Amino acid sequence: MTLETSVQKFLEGQGVQQDDGIVIGCSGGVDSMVLASVLYKLGYRIGLYHMNAGLRGEEADKDEELVDNWANGMGVAFKAGHYKIGKGKRKSTQMRARTQRYKDFGLARQEWGMKWIATAHHRQDRLETTILNFLRGSGIQGLTSLRHRRDNILRPLLDFDKTALYNYATENAVPWREDASNKELGYARNRVRHKVIPAMEEVGDRGLEGAHRTISLLQEATDFLDEKLSEAVEDLVFWDGKQLLIEKDKLIDNPHAGILLHYILSPYGQFDKQAILQALSGQAGKRFATDEYELIIDREHLIVHRPQEPEQKQYKLVKGPQIFKKPFPMITDVMPREELGEIPMDRNVLCVDADKLEFPLVMRVWKKGDRFQPFGMKGMKKVSDYLTDEKVPLHEKDHVFVLCSGDSMVWVVGFRPDERFKVDENTKMIYLAELNDSLT
Repeated sequence: MTLETSVQKFLEGQGVQQDDGIVIGCSGGVDSMVLASVLYKLGYRIGLYHMNAGLRGEEADKDEELVDNWANGMGVAFKAGHYKIGKGKRKSTQMRARTQRYKDFGLARQEWGMKWIATAHHRQDRLETTILNFLRGSGIQGLTSLRHRRDNILRPLLDFDKTALYNYATENAVPWREDASNKELGYARNRVRHKVIPAMEEVGDRGLEGAHRTISLLQEATDFLDEKLSEAVEDLVFWDGKQLLIEKDKLIDNPHAGILLHYILSPYGQFDKQAILQALSGQAGKRFATDEYELIIDREHLIVHRPQEPEQKQYKLVKGPQIFKKPFPMITDVMPREELGEIPMDRNVLCVDADKLEFPLVMRVWKKGDRFQPFGMKGMKKVSDYLTDEKVPLHEKDHVFVLCSGDSMVWVVGFRPDERFKVDENTKMIYLAELNDSLT
């Protein structure tokens, strides 16, 4: 079966129509130029997106020129993204470039009214990715991470080796440029490509065929395992709209806690799963982090969320009507006592004696040492202890605000007012503050 016939069969199997539109990530190398040529010859509507990350100077500009000229000659859409990804650790540079690439593929797809994204990954790319993920300890999902399709991203050349692509380019006069950085051994992927894989090829009785076959078998096994694991974690996890919650006791009691935790956390980065398992039976409060996510072992749950820096800004509240949308939607007012009627007993509503307040009030995130007299109590209490008693999750504690009158707390916002400012028989004017989502 020829390369063109195989690609045609693959796309038909995925339900791709010729008019759907396919954005091709096109670097100008032989892989992506062959993919562009094949899809064009097969009659698919395509657009080429080229990313110039500014890492290779004039050579990068020549890559862009090649892709641009080919696209214009064929009458297909072309767009180039220009960035300064910046220098630093090579791994982080490549990962940042990859993230930017896929983001912009999606934007180009929307701009051109196309349905699909296609990349030119081939068999060697898949093997390199499997080896790298094996060395990083990514688990079975990582060993099979490059698939023929992920959502609307297609990899039509994944069954072809590099030699087949070079042969096609030569026989069909497809232009391409070699990226000299592919030979630099400073990149982990290049070390695998030029050192590890050639050694594997020498050892294998049939070259690398055994390795490729193993990856295919692993993919089949992973599909089966994913189905079973998905069923197994149904009563372990749930999403509350802001964060992922894992039932702590159920995880501890499960004899397969390790593999279940790995399956649950894999989409959130490289957590130290073994350290998390060891900390499950310890005191709540242990935190673990990846580049984007944080996991907190709380009293009843493991909480996975994207951490946010606590709000540092202070907000001033005057003696009169105000509407706030930040840091949260809130409305305030002052009114005579007789106009209010019954005092609302709602933690989202503050109702205190306005004449006891020192204006302007200040609203800010609570800090260590803050104390107040919770409504209905005689003694003072630390805000930190109060939030612990209220079982506020650790990561949410960092974002709790307090409303202050001078040096005194008037309200732990959204929780409890201070006893010292309550409405009593002598109250003439009431200060009212209400958290109200309808203001958003």
